[in-house]
Amino acid sequence: MAFQIIVSFMIVKIICANRILLFLLSYFLIQTSIFAQIIIQKSVTTDDGLVMNRVKVMHQDGEGYLWFGTYNGLSRWDGNNFENFQNYNGLTVPYVWDIKEAPDKSLNIATYGGGIIVYKDGIIDTLNKDDGLFSNFVSQIHFSKNGKTYVGCGGKFQIIDENKITEITDFPKSAILDFYEEDDGTLYIASQGKGLIVFQNDSLKIFTTENGLTNNSVTALGKSATGEIVVGTLSGINKFKDGKVVPFAFNNKTLTSRINDIAVSRDGAIYYATDKGAIVENPNGVEFITEENGLANNFVESVFEDKNGTIYFGTNGYGVSVYNPGRFTNYSKSSGLPYDDIIDVAQTPDGDLYFATPEGLTIKKNGKANKAEFVFFPSDARVNSMSRTEDGKILFGTNDGVKIFKSGKISTFIPGEKLPHPKAFSVMEINGEIYIGTFLGAVVFKNGKSKIIAKKDGLLGSFVSSFLASKDSTIFFGAHGKGLSVFKNNSFEHFTKEEGLSDGSITAMAETADGSILIGTEQGGLNVLKNGKISTYDMSDGLLSNAILDVAESPNGNVYLAAQRGLNVLNFNNGKAFVRSITEKDGLIDNECYRLFIDKDENIWIGTYEGLTKYDPSKDEEISEPPEIYFAGLEIHNEKFPLKKFLDSPELEYDQNYLKFTVTGIELSAPDKVIYNFRLSGVDKDWAASAENSIQYTSLDDGEYLFEARARNEWGYWSEPISLAFVISPAWWETWQFYSFLFIAIGSLIAFVASYRFKHLLAVEKIRTKISADLHDSIGSGLSEITILSELLTAQPNAETEALQNGLKNISVTARSLVGNMSDIVWLVNPSKDSLKDLLLRLHDSYQELFMQMNVSFEIKNIETIEEIHLPMTYRQHLFLLFKEALNNSLKYGGCSKLILEIHLKNNNLSLSLKDDGKGFEPEEESTKGNGLRNMKERAENINGKLEIFSEPGKGTTVAFNGKIE
Repeated sequence: MAFQIIVSFMIVKIICANRILLFLLSYFLIQTSIFAQIIIQKSVTTDDGLVMNRVKVMHQDGEGYLWFGTYNGLSRWDGNNFENFQNYNGLTVPYVWDIKEAPDKSLNIATYGGGIIVYKDGIIDTLNKDDGLFSNFVSQIHFSKNGKTYVGCGGKFQIIDENKITEITDFPKSAILDFYEEDDGTLYIASQGKGLIVFQNDSLKIFTTENGLTNNSVTALGKSATGEIVVGTLSGINKFKDGKVVPFAFNNKTLTSRINDIAVSRDGAIYYATDKGAIVENPNGVEFITEENGLANNFVESVFEDKNGTIYFGTNGYGVSVYNPGRFTNYSKSSGLPYDDIIDVAQTPDGDLYFATPEGLTIKKNGKANKAEFVFFPSDARVNSMSRTEDGKILFGTNDGVKIFKSGKISTFIPGEKLPHPKAFSVMEINGEIYIGTFLGAVVFKNGKSKIIAKKDGLLGSFVSSFLASKDSTIFFGAHGKGLSVFKNNSFEHFTKEEGLSDGSITAMAETADGSILIGTEQGGLNVLKNGKISTYDMSDGLLSNAILDVAESPNGNVYLAAQRGLNVLNFNNGKAFVRSITEKDGLIDNECYRLFIDKDENIWIGTYEGLTKYDPSKDEEISEPPEIYFAGLEIHNEKFPLKKFLDSPELEYDQNYLKFTVTGIELSAPDKVIYNFRLSGVDKDWAASAENSIQYTSLDDGEYLFEARARNEWGYWSEPISLAFVISPAWWETWQFYSFLFIAIGSLIAFVASYRFKHLLAVEKIRTKISADLHDSIGSGLSEITILSELLTAQPNAETEALQNGLKNISVTARSLVGNMSDIVWLVNPSKDSLKDLLLRLHDSYQELFMQMNVSFEIKNIETIEEIHLPMTYRQHLFLLFKEALNNSLKYGGCSKLILEIHLKNNNLSLSLKDDGKGFEPEEESTKGNGLRNMKERAENINGKLEIFSEPGKGTTVAFNGKIE
């Protein structure tokens, strides 16, 4: 047959240039081909994050994560992301042979050379030779129902019971490759080279080839639905029951493949991982799954079923192939379909399926799953649509009229030249009449006669893209770009955007069981016409796309929409539409779905531009168990924060208020369809929905918060919320401690200000008192002296001229002294003259006339350094009078000719020194004679300074002041 197929296609290729001959040939040449069903559509490899493509073992833990053990480490998968473990982050060696979960939820990993690695709550521990194992080469682990742990390591059989490790000494030295335990505690052991070993009541019984085993190297074990122990060996399959071993035969032929692993599914099917592909044994027989069916590689090393019934095949170097049994079957050109582009699908009453392509018709005969026939169309007859007549004939709308398939041949039914336009978009039999949609109206054909229904006859538009005849014989015309025309009781009713239609370009129509009309539109989603009213469903309701190319309702009431981005399934229970999506990730051959057809077995056939998909909804079991949801990460100000640290102490500082929470909802069957809800107390009034597994909150105020998250699977089942309470501490200036401190500080400040004001007022009062005293002492005594002198002169009218002049002179000197003292007092209390520079210049100005009369030079050094130094009035007064007294002494007693006043200022330390070149004196002797020097020192002390006098007879005098400027 294969030779016949090759020859046939060679003939077609040779003569393809002659399209006329090809057309003639198509009438008698019907080709038979083999369909390879693609039933595995997805693989997971290192490109997706898997640690290695050779997968030795698989296991799903209690939290829902799927673990892959490889020869280069361990991978944990949540359906979207991988976390890998290797030598650098926890594994002692990379070779993983077995993975089992203990009753305490710890994951136990058997490694080849590193003992048993125990993983729990992110912490890794090791059990090895140092702890009592016979060897670090561990091949298998089994947690028994009796609480004991069975371990195969180093060719020995060991039992761990309450941390005590014992060895079964009479166990034949052999690597243990698998365990299986019966409910009664009987343990079956797969040994390498020693046969099947049964451990019961602390005794061993061995079954080998002498007992009927096909090979003494037993590789895998399981139990069938009928109660047999399934035994996989290096050269076939055995069944063990009632103490007997029998080979497994299919069609009287014993299977001899190498069995690497066995998994018994929930529905009783037995999956065998072999070196020649996967074998599926079920009550209907045996099915072989190979690379031709989409398997990544024929060498299957491991097989596993998750809790949702998905099957995983771990291959030797090509990753993991994911299989949903019977759910999807794909056909394409690469698997035997003559053409990928599927225009339409139809089925005859006897169950034959017809697939229309642009170039011809593929016929899948009922009962012949892998057999197909192909018939070419004429060269000018590109197919646009297909439908079945009531008597079982197949009609095709083509670019050149309408073609018909009957008696195994394709012929012209209505030539294009007899239509108002040769291109027939849609064709359908309605009440014995053939309706044809063209650019220039609808053609109704019956008994060789035809009539045209166009815009002038009542249609909204002449371009008729689709038809529908309802159960009550109402006829619906989809006018492209214009809307819907409904013909009933010999009159038209129209629906456009004004009547609620979302888009005037209608692509497809179908009637539901309750009489609603489903209307697919080019860009407006799905419209549902019921009781004269239109409701709309679009992407905002969960549709994959607003471009709906075909619609259909299945007998169970589900509505299917073929869209540009996949297949949508709508369920209208309780009057609301629950929307599911099916895409390439689920098993479709292509996301751009073009046509839908529901066969008599209720399979959904989806035509695409890349091939054909058969979808069996009965195999698409509803998953009522919601996703397992966990906290996965935390970011603060876009930087990762240790989640465990936060969970242990969920208290944040006031400026740690930009938070991003990440969770993971584990749903391996459809991880990309998990929907998340988030809620933060005080921020979110209701649940916030997101397709992302993270949410960010910014600028949170201080206070107590409760963050909640939940996850929903594609079937609408929500998990119980997980929650996390945390606190954001107030800023330090918003704490009660700060308010207490602030209260105390303000009170202290008020007290200080009050005290300072009191001290200031007291100081002012002292200054006033002192000024008063100075005025009294200086001015008062001077005025008294003037009064006395005046009275004396008055009492001596006959006094000599010289005596009068001396008296007047004394009065003048006293008056000038009073004026100077008064000027000094006024200057000292003037706030605009509070700088140190002003003070020193005042000293200079006060004695300027005297310096000139006595021919004394006076120099001030470094005066430019004190430009901005300001002094309190008391400080000014004492410093001024101190150095005024020093100048007086130098001029009056020193007999000097030169005076130097030098200034030094460093930080707040002031040094002033007045040096003369006079005759000097003995400071110790002089201090006992009067109050002048003592008064000067007291003035220095009054302003917290120190005065030192350096003098020797004949060497001049230096008066030095040192003090801090306040």
